[in-house]
Amino acid sequence: MAGTSSLDIRGWSPIGDPDFVYHGLLGQVLALLIIELSDRPIIPLDLSNYAVILRRCVGSLYEWANEKGISGDGGKNQKINLAPIKHALRKTEAAIFRFEKWEPYWEQNVLAANGWEPAGLGVRRLDVNNRMSAFETNLLDLEPGGGIPNRTQFKHVVFGPQLWNEYEEAYFPAIMDVVETEDWPLAQKAIDRVARIIDQAASALVKM
Repeated sequence: MAGTSSLDIRGWSPIGDPDFVYHGLLGQVLALLIIELSDRPIIPLDLSNYAVILRRCVGSLYEWANEKGISGDGGKNQKINLAPIKHALRKTEAAIFRFEKWEPYWEQNVLAANGWEPAGLGVRRLDVNNRMSAFETNLLDLEPGGGIPNRTQFKHVVFGPQLWNEYEEAYFPAIMDVVETEDWPLAQKAIDRVARIIDQAASALVKM
């Protein structure tokens, strides 16, 4: 169990889970997940679906900005420019499309070798798995002072809790928080920073 929760205190378990039922169930789920993943030569991470969700979040960000009357295509009321986010999204979609072509290539080569994986192909498969598993980590703002402004414990540039309700999810929380302050230069800086991190994550995914 991660030691980052406010509920990780000595007196919580007797109150929240007195019979240790939920802890046991969680352990069983994690054990089944480990067994499932250990039997997969390629990590079953659906990056194409991730791209769909990312596009939905970008669309929601545009709608939110338009409702506030602060974004547009160069209109006189435009306060921020979200184009860098859109460009980063397109690069990510292209990178994922290219990346996901590798698994059918791997399967074809293994089948051609009567089910045996050539040594060189195995090395490449491990590299693919490493890059795939690092994709989410690369979407964290780990630079000095990175994270959501004034809530730097939250590092993900796409997903995070809302400022006014930490139990509800938000998309691009660092951008939304700064926009709410109406500090437009700082908001644009946040947009550019988030776009750069997404762009770098996409590049790392297909880097040979």
